[in-house]
Amino acid sequence: MMEMIVTDNFMEQKSAAGFFAGRFYSVEVDLDGIEYPYQFKLWNGYPGVKFVLVKENSEIVGRLHAGDVFNMKYHSIDSNSPSEFIDTEITDITRKDEGRFKGHYLVELSLLN
Repeated sequence: MMEMIVTDNFMEQKSAAGFFAGRFYSVEVDLDGIEYPYQFKLWNGYPGVKFVLVKENSEIVGRLHAGDVFNMKYHSIDSNSPSEFIDTEITDITRKDEGRFKGHYLVELSLLN
């Protein structure tokens, strides 16, 4: 029988994933040097992972890097709830050359405390 080890970090990640789940429909990021903020639909990846899609020819593609942290504005699925600003890390960026998201980058997001 395999023993399961649960660390504090794992519990923090699980808590952040639960916070994300079903609570927000889009996220907005404001970058220096770009006139207007970019707003993206939030997508569900594997359990607990959220990502946004960025077109490969978008002017912000070269300005996003894994490890970057931005104070992003999250829009709730509940229209009565206010938007929230949350520090968010880009944990991974993957270019899709085929399939459903061909011509896009999948930008994986992680909430920070």
